[in-house]
Amino acid sequence: MSTLLNQLTAALKASDWPYVELDGGRGVRLGLQTERGVMEGVVTVYEDRKFLVCAAKAPVSAPPDKQAAVAELLNRINYALLIGNLEMDPRDGAIYTRTSVDVEFIEVSPPFISNLIMASFRILDMNIPALVNVVFNNMSPEEAFAKTQAPSQN
Repeated sequence: MSTLLNQLTAALKASDWPYVELDGGRGVRLGLQTERGVMEGVVTVYEDRKFLVCAAKAPVSAPPDKQAAVAELLNRINYALLIGNLEMDPRDGAIYTRTSVDVEFIEVSPPFISNLIMASFRILDMNIPALVNVVFNNMSPEEAFAKTQAPSQN
């Protein structure tokens, strides 16, 4: 029987996606470079609960004076998302996206795992312009969200 970690690493190898295994076989650390920045991610495996969780960190953080505006922006984005979510750590303003899935009763395949990982990175990448507009350009969360949702922005 193949473990979730084995399935995860096999999927990453099949995609030629570099990764580093986390201590204790809990998952992997990986990254993605896009035109909007470098994003770091972690895929955590919960073998006992049959969960896969992918979290990716934004290349921008919210300083204390911008956290309320960023929280409003994230709420607007989350309301529109079909899967996953964006969240902010109030201690340091770090912004993450998270996608997860319970795989207990489904067949896990390399494309399935790749789609889960790419969903986290894509959600983050698509919303970096809005984050930058709120954090650095003093744009309102409402305006930044509306601009990101425009068809030409996606």
